[in-house]
Amino acid sequence: MKKMNLSKVAFILFVSFLMVPIAFCAEPPKASGKTLKTPPLSPAMLEQKKFWEDEQAYMKQEMAYRKEASDRMVQISRQLGDFAKQLKATTDEGEKKKIQTQFDALRQEQFVVGEEMAKHDVESAEHGIVSAQRRLELAQKRLEDIQARRAQKSNS
Repeated sequence: MKKMNLSKVAFILFVSFLMVPIAFCAEPPKASGKTLKTPPLSPAMLEQKKFWEDEQAYMKQEMAYRKEASDRMVQISRQLGDFAKQLKATTDEGEKKKIQTQFDALRQEQFVVGEEMAKHDVESAEHGIVSAQRRLELAQKRLEDIQARRAQKSNS
């Protein structure tokens, strides 16, 4: 149970880190109906913007997968509950065996879906690590770019 809570917390933190730099990708502010002139984005900023667009696309896919898998687990749980009620209510041994077979098959499917979700969580965590490393590289590149421009302006 703790691992699931930690994975949820990690996922929430990952999503929150994605939301912070969205401001960099927003449209420039408008003054009196006219768009303010902003300098063109540096190559480092363009690269970072592309990275965040890719991350947003990945997060959409991630959320869609999680919703689909979660919905499937809920459906399986409901069906298992229905089968359990049927087992308790049935007195016929032949019918009980049939229901028990369906119950066991559904229980096996629940394990398979759970395993797939766990594998996906591992892949998602690995992506998060790679993403964090890439964010660090891009931030360092942007800092170097800003420092180079500042040095160039002070030398001029």
